[in-house]
This record gives sequence, structure tokens and C-alpha cells, in this order.
Amino acid sequence: MQPAADVFKLFTKENLSPNRADRWIFLAAPIALFIPAAVVWLVVPFAPGAVVADLNIAVVFFIAVTSIGALGVIMAGYGSRSTFSLLGALRGAAQMISYEVPMILSLLGVIMLAGSLSLVDIVNAQAGGFWHWYFCRSSPCSSCSTSRGWRRLSGCPSTCRRGERDRRRLHGRVLRDDVGPDPGRSSPRWA
Repeated sequence: MQPAADVFKLFTKENLSPNRADRWIFLAAPIALFIPAAVVWLVVPFAPGAVVADLNIAVVFFIAVTSIGALGVIMAGYGSRSTFSLLGALRGAAQMISYEVPMILSLLGVIMLAGSLSLVDIVNAQAGGFWHWYFCRSSPCSSCSTSRGWRRLSGCPSTCRRGERDRRRLHGRVLRDDVGPDPGRSSPRWA
């Protein structure tokens, strides 16, 4: 529901793009981000017999489609034709890819326990109650997946608050903008 609302919002709001931007790439970036988010739901079983596409390699399809999202971020940075936007987009794409590695490693335990790459077979193998669910049997993989989700939502480890202090340092001096600039100067004071 949220991706559909985001697409509606993107198509109805005013389209603004930077002056020097490559307009087609810049406007195609949100579409390139939405399509993988929508396509991944094709292989997810919602109920017994309620799956759009029962693939034998649904887990591989899921991983491949979710990895394409980094391309949309790079397209947005490249389409703006700004060096800093491109560097920020590359950093964001690298961070997205770095969070996919623990996801793949946590899925390996589930694949080995189920003996199949089909999501329907994985769901059917966990039938029979709470103690048959795979997060109980493979708790290290489950904790890896849970910590990956927390890191992705909180923005750590690469965007910790410690970076704010380091960014204010310049040649061993600390920029102190918490005291405010002097009335006669247009820049913050140096400590």
C-alpha cells in the first residue's frame, strides 16, 4: 500500500529538477526504485495457493530484484549532474548493498533447513506450529537478520553521530557554531 501511495504522490506533485540535470535519467530514478519494490511481491505466498508466481528459485529472484534498488539511487545521483549528488548516491548504493550481504547469509540457513529455493516450499515446511518455524532452529541467522534490519533503519554503522564531530574538525581546530557567530563576522568562531 505504501509503495502505491508513494507512486501516486510522485506523479501528482510538481516536478522539479536541477538546472543542469539530465532530465530523463533524473525522472526515471523514482520509477527504477518503485518497480523492484512492486515486482518482489509476485513471489511472496500470502495464503495457501495465493501466490502470483510460484518459482522454483523464488529466493534467488527475491535477492536479485531487491538488489536492483541500488541502481535507482545511482540514477538519481548521476541524473542531477552534480559531483556531490553522485558521491552521495554512490555512498547510499554502497550502503544498500552492504546491508544485503547479511540478508543473504541469514537466508542461507533457511534454505538449508527447507531444502528448497521456493518460497512456497519454505512456508509449507514451517507448518505445524510455533516450534517448527525456522527462526527458532536457526537463531544465529535470525539474530543476524534482525540486527541487519535495525542497522538499516537506524542508519548505523556508517552514519553514526560520531561523524558529526569529525566533520567539524579542521586542521586540529574545532568549529564551534553552538555559540553563534560574532555580530561583526559572517562565519562561526574558531575555538
